Amino acid sequence: VPEDEQEKFDRLQLELLMEHPDSVPYYNAKMQTERRMHLTASGRQQKKRKPGALIATVRNKPPTTLTVT
Repeated sequence: VPEDEQEKFDRLQLELLMEHPDSVPYYNAKMQTERRMHLTASGRQQKKRKPGALIATVRNKPPTTLTVT
């Protein structure tokens, strides 16, 4: 069964990780960060609003009195 490019890349990457076991924590953290960034970016794309929809903004109101200590 011929392997596609992604399978070939994954196999090569696994071989390289086995040669350098100290890099495994870095690689895992990098992959998790990339996955999180990808999921966050895809989540933003799904939140499209209808044209003309009002966007509520929340602002912090200033304190009514100034306390000096």
